[in-house]
Amino acid sequence: MEFHDNNECITAMACDDDEQKTLLATSGDGTLSAFNLRRKRLDLQSEAFSSELTSVAVIKGGSKVVCGTGDGALLVFKWGEWGYTLDQYPGREPMSIDAVEVLSPDRIYTASSDGNIRLVNMMPYRMLGYAGYHAMPFERISLSTDRETLASTSHDSQLRFWNVARFNDIPETAAADESDSDDDSDDDGKDGKRGGKRKKGGNSLKMPKKARAITNDFFSDL
Repeated sequence: MEFHDNNECITAMACDDDEQKTLLATSGDGTLSAFNLRRKRLDLQSEAFSSELTSVAVIKGGSKVVCGTGDGALLVFKWGEWGYTLDQYPGREPMSIDAVEVLSPDRIYTASSDGNIRLVNMMPYRMLGYAGYHAMPFERISLSTDRETLASTSHDSQLRFWNVARFNDIPETAAADESDSDDDSDDDGKDGKRGGKRKKGGNSLKMPKKARAITNDFFSDL
């Protein structure tokens, strides 16, 4: 069985958990394709986005699909409706999201070409913290079955393991957008406004960023 419905390379794949009938594939041509494995055909292909699609994961108990893009955005599709996105979240950094891994129905880890692994809450979108760091773009990330260890590989030829057990019990009230503290520091101080309503302060988690994240390496306690 072969499919020849894309003009560029296939960058990532995911399958429905229950029936294993639908194979999703992202492509360098900027499309998400849904293949019916039982009927051996292409069911539907999305519109071509301006940036390549680089990663894909099934979230929200199988009702939604999230795709990472070459410009750092996250695209959300409703399961079975592949033509157009349900929502889009522009990335904080214009770097490609090389890989995604599901932590829970609402939360995913994203690995970006800026070297950072981030924990992200989906719908509503919030950046919860930093889980790890590589000096070069990622190849893949994978979460252990107990959800306490995250493995990552990168173009720096290293395989690293991160202790992420602390992320498993983050309550919803602790979730705060990464931009909250940064945006507040840029306000002009007049009635807490700058071209609109000022965001409410949240309980932002103090997670290590970039090179500092290496101190949370799995091997640090050995």
